[in-house]
Amino acid sequence: MSKSVRRAEWVLIILMILAILLPQMLGDTVPEDDSGGRQIIASLDDLNNMTASVVTGSTFDILLRKRFPGATINYVNDWADECIQVSQGKTDFLLWERSSLPELYDEYPSLMPLPEPVGSMNCSWCTQKTTAGEKLMYEVNTFLAELREQNLLEDLYRKWENPETAPDRVESFPMTGEPKGSVRIVTSLDWAPVCYQNGSNPCGYVIELLYRFCAWAGYTPDFDFVDNQAAIAGFGAGKYDLFGYGLEYQSEAAEQMYFTDPVLTEPVYAVIQKSRYAGADAPVTETRRVSRFTAFWDSLGKSLEKNFIREDRWRMILSGLGVTLLLSFLSILFGTLLGMGICAMRMSRHPYPCAFARMYIKVLQGTPIVVLLLVLYYVIFGKTDVSAFWVCVLGLSLDFSAYASEIFRSGIEAVPVGQTRAARALGFRPLAAFGHVVFPQMVIHCLPVYIGQMISTVKLTSVAGYISVQDLTKVSDLIRSRTYEAFFPLIFTALIYFMVTGLLTLLLKQLEKRIDPAQKKRRIRGVKEDAA
Repeated sequence: MSKSVRRAEWVLIILMILAILLPQMLGDTVPEDDSGGRQIIASLDDLNNMTASVVTGSTFDILLRKRFPGATINYVNDWADECIQVSQGKTDFLLWERSSLPELYDEYPSLMPLPEPVGSMNCSWCTQKTTAGEKLMYEVNTFLAELREQNLLEDLYRKWENPETAPDRVESFPMTGEPKGSVRIVTSLDWAPVCYQNGSNPCGYVIELLYRFCAWAGYTPDFDFVDNQAAIAGFGAGKYDLFGYGLEYQSEAAEQMYFTDPVLTEPVYAVIQKSRYAGADAPVTETRRVSRFTAFWDSLGKSLEKNFIREDRWRMILSGLGVTLLLSFLSILFGTLLGMGICAMRMSRHPYPCAFARMYIKVLQGTPIVVLLLVLYYVIFGKTDVSAFWVCVLGLSLDFSAYASEIFRSGIEAVPVGQTRAARALGFRPLAAFGHVVFPQMVIHCLPVYIGQMISTVKLTSVAGYISVQDLTKVSDLIRSRTYEAFFPLIFTALIYFMVTGLLTLLLKQLEKRIDPAQKKRRIRGVKEDAA
C-alpha cells in the first residue's frame, strides 16, 4: 500500500471522528431545555395518545399497557435507552419508580415526573411450575413474611436507596437453614438501586434479599446475571429455579410459573421533559443559553469520572476487553479447525458427508447468531453446568466454521486442477500434493476474505452478553445502566473495537505480505537495488 493511500485513510478516519463529535461540540447557542413545539402536557390523561419508551418485558411494560391503552409503545433493551429517547424528544414519556428518580435527575436535569403517580409497582419473584418450584415459592413467602413482621423489608430497601450512602458490596450471611444444595437464580444488574454492579460486586436491595433468603433456607446460591429478556427466556426453558429480577403478576404468566408475594412495592411516575409540562406547579425552565462547544467540554470531564474512575469502572472495562479478546481468539481458532473438516466433507466424493456439510453450512448461515446462542445455552445446554463463556465459544466457533469452510473451498477450487495432477505425476502422494502445491496457493486466494470474516467474528462477540458473558459490550451496557449516559460509553466502546480490529487487520496484512509472492520484495545476491 502506497504512502498516499495510507495518508488518505487517516484523513478519512479523522473526518469520520469529527463528523461524530462536531454535532456535540459546535452549532449555535441553544437553550438548555426546549419543547421544540411539541404538545404541552398538563395531566396523565394527555399521555394516552402519545408515545412511550419502555424496556421489553419489564413491570413497567405491564403497567403502561393497563394505564395508557391508547399510547404507542416504543420497546428498548435497557433503562438508559428510555432516558435517551425521552430527553431527545424521540418519545414523549417513560415510567420510573420513585427511588430511582434522583439518579435520573443527575444525568438528565431536563426531565421531570408528573406530580400524580401512574400507579404502584408490585414486583414478585417467580419459581418453576413444578412440585419443587411450589415448595420454593412457599419458602420465599415464609421468609418475606418473617421480614415484614420484623419491619426489616422496608429498612433493607432504604439501605440501598441512596447510592451515595449504600454499601459497596453485599455482606456475607451465615447459613442458618438446613443445607439443601444449590438453587439456580437468574437476575439482572441494570436496575439501581434494586440490582446493579459496583465495580465487580453485585449490589442492591434484591441481591441482598436473595443472599439472605438462601442463607435462611439453607441454599447455596448459583447466580446468573443477564438482561431481562434473556432471563425470561432462560427461566422459561427451565434453566433456573428462581427468577429474582421482579415481575408483575399476570394471570396468563401464572399458568406457566408461580409468583411469590411482592418483594418490592413502589409508586411509579410518568417522566416527561420539563419544558412540556403545563401544570401550576411546573418547575421553572432554564432559559440560560449555553454554547454546545462549552457544554461538550464541561461534560467530558464529568463523563470520564463517572464512566471510568467512579466505582473502579475502568477495571470492569479491562475485564470485559480481556473476555472479548479471549473469546475472539478461541472462536476463530476452533472455528478454523472445524471449518477445515467441514470443507473436506463438502468436497468429498461420498454423498453423505457432502450432504451433511451442505446442510450444516446452510443451517448455520441462515441462523442469527443471537438465536443460536440462546438455543445452545437455554435449550441444548440448559440442564448442564457448562459455563456461558464456553457455550459462547461453541456458538461463535460453529458460526465461523460455516463461513470459513466455504472460504477454504473457494480457495482450493481457485487453484487449477492441473497443478495437482502435475504434482501426482512427479510422485507426490495426495496429501503431500495438497500440502506442498495446493495449500500455499489456496492461502493466497482465501486470506483476504478470511481476514474479513475474522474481523466480523470479533465484532460478533458483542452479543455474548445475551447469555450472561460480561464482554466489552455487556460491561458498557452495565455502566450505562448506572450513569444513563448516551454518548460517551457508546463512542468509547466503538473506539476500543475499532482499535482491536485495526490492530488485528494490520497484523494479518503483514502475514499476507509474507505469504503472497506477488507482494514479496525479491532480492538477488550481488545485485543492489537502485536508490531511486
